Amino acid sequence: MNKILNKWIGAYESTKLLKGSGWSENDILAKAQELYASGKNVQFTLMAKCQALCDQPRYSSQVGGNIGSGSSGSKRSHDSDACGSNSVGSSARPMGREASKKRVKSKSKEAALEVVDNEWAEFKQFKEKELERLEKIALVQQEANQLVKERTQAKKMKMYLKLSSEEPLNDQKKELLENLGQELFGN
Repeated sequence: MNKILNKWIGAYESTKLLKGSGWSENDILAKAQELYASGKNVQFTLMAKCQALCDQPRYSSQVGGNIGSGSSGSKRSHDSDACGSNSVGSSARPMGREASKKRVKSKSKEAALEVVDNEWAEFKQFKEKELERLEKIALVQQEANQLVKERTQAKKMKMYLKLSSEEPLNDQKKELLENLGQELFGN
């Protein structure tokens, strides 16, 4: 079984190296099947077992550019998988200097925006309370003005009654009585 799997893995890796633009995983598997058969009309029947073993370190692909050499001359590691599934232990690239600066800057902007939003909310709340207080003051002042107006009307009415009860009126008192009548009754 090891010989069969090793032959399949070799065919699969060779196909991965030769893969063209736009090839899907199914295209790669079909071409690997052709290379595995290599004119002998033999089909690879252990695909399920290969997929189960592909995560094992012994059968995972370690091939770079040169088949079997283990070194391709490149300083970067090559992550290719023998059975076509994704590798489990792949590590992501660390964040670069510029990206980390942008991340810190965006975090500081978010924090600053949060502070500004909080201050704006507090300011709006303060202004709403102040507006309510001013409305109460205006209402109290209107009530006070109404009371003053009513008192003034009452005093004018008393004066009108007093002047109208007097019999002999001079010109000044007659004029005052007419003015009070117009103000009170609108005649």
